[in-house]
Amino acid sequence: MDGSCSQKDGLRRLFCPQAQAGERLWLSPEEGHHLARVLRARAGQEILLLDGKGGLLLARVIKIDKKGVLVEGIKSLVKAPPPPALTLLQGLIKGERLRWLVQKATELGTTRIVLFQSRYSIVHRPGKEKLKTLERISIEALKQSGRLHLPEIIGPLPFKEALKNFRTATNLILHEKEEQRRLPEALNSAPLTLAVGPEGGFSPEEVELAQTLGYLSVRLSRATLRAETAALAAVAVAASKFDL
Repeated sequence: MDGSCSQKDGLRRLFCPQAQAGERLWLSPEEGHHLARVLRARAGQEILLLDGKGGLLLARVIKIDKKGVLVEGIKSLVKAPPPPALTLLQGLIKGERLRWLVQKATELGTTRIVLFQSRYSIVHRPGKEKLKTLERISIEALKQSGRLHLPEIIGPLPFKEALKNFRTATNLILHEKEEQRRLPEALNSAPLTLAVGPEGGFSPEEVELAQTLGYLSVRLSRATLRAETAALAAVAVAASKFDL
């Protein structure tokens, strides 16, 4: 499981990738607004800063003004090693479902989310603002869940490019028509890459392409699942197997 710290658990967690002990810096506008306007923090209050790379830092609010929120790092509490890598290759799905997927995948310990376009993708490529929204959702899920490593969100990429560029030790593609191999039986080792299709799944040609590139096709359930349900169920099984 990702590192956590019971000490100072009651303090508010903020995301600050540049945080270092002994240094002062301004929180991002989003984090500063949340701390000052929503949480009503005051100068002198202690907080926790997450760098998204395993670090957890005790810090103190120095001042709050029109410029923003100035904080000072006091000491490092945790520097957790990276967890076993779990890459989710996810076919593009509709906005609200994708946002929900990103939130829950972060909570479950996914280390990389790679979006791709495939034959049955029915949504347009998300623009920069939508990708920023997904990153913000992931940050909030990181703070809420107590995890310390922020997943990287990449894409969207063409399906073949995603398959080729993110192969790891174990590479699996969810395919509802697979009869021989179930997901739990194929989870042999980490790091792990899981490919999950959009609504409508994968075409036979796409499954064949993945197999040519070294992916094993696996079945998750005999039921017909929504794309985001299948993705999160698969991630949860893998997270339990590898104690993410």
